[in-house]
Amino acid sequence: MPKIKKSIIKAGKDIVASTAEGIRKKLLRAVDKGIDLLVLDLNGVAVVDSVGPSLPLSARNSMEKKGGGMRIVNASKDLRRLFEAMRLDRHFEVSPEPTVV
Repeated sequence: MPKIKKSIIKAGKDIVASTAEGIRKKLLRAVDKGIDLLVLDLNGVAVVDSVGPSLPLSARNSMEKKGGGMRIVNASKDLRRLFEAMRLDRHFEVSPEPTVV
């Protein structure tokens, strides 16, 4: 079985309008690397504003076009609820665990 090429992007801070562009650039750079799995690590993220959910969704769409996948890890209970309420958990796995593969 071939090894999965993955990239882990650590948000490291709240995903709000003022930080979104930097995180978006990191995600897009990772997508452009030709990886199989893009992982967004939300460790340390307490707040996601209205801009935040569009970032992983956009990255996931780009990954899907290239035949890859997307996963979110280290999501707090509140963030998992947000993603579930927006039905984003139907597009990618949202896990409270740090495990990626």
